[in-house]
Amino acid sequence: MRVLLLLLALTSGCADASYFLTSSSNRPEATIDLEDYSLFPVEIVRVIDGDTIVVDINLGLSITLRDTLRLLDIDTWEVTGEFRDQGKMATIVVQGLISLGEEFHIKVPKKRERGKYGRVLARLYIDGVSLNELLKDSSMQKQ
Repeated sequence: MRVLLLLLALTSGCADASYFLTSSSNRPEATIDLEDYSLFPVEIVRVIDGDTIVVDINLGLSITLRDTLRLLDIDTWEVTGEFRDQGKMATIVVQGLISLGEEFHIKVPKKRERGKYGRVLARLYIDGVSLNELLKDSSMQKQ
C-alpha cells in the first residue's frame, strides 16, 4: 500500500512524499515558526477534497472543536464538474499522505480569518511536514 501511495505521490508531483516512508526516528526535527500563528493538535475526520479537510481541533483542557479546514495557498480542482478526475486524484493523494501520518497539527494565523465559505484557513502538518508545501508545486493545483 505504501509503495502505491508513494507512486501516486511521485506521479502527481509530490516528490517529497518519500519522507513519510522513513521511520520517525530518522526524520529531521520539524521547526515551525509560531510568531504569527497558533499551533493545535488535530485528528483527521475526513478529506472532502484536495484542499478541504474536516478535523477535530484539540483546544486543550479536554475541549475539542470539529471544524472544516481550508488549506492555505492550495487550490485543487473540485471533485465535481469538468475537471472532476483531477479533483478526485487530488483527494486520493491527500487521503494517502494523511494515512501515512501519525501526528497531525494545524498552524492557524493568529488573526483567525475564515475563507469565503466559513472554513478555517490553516496549514496542516503531518508528522511535522507541511501538507500545504507538499501540494504547493504539484500538479494537484489548478494552473
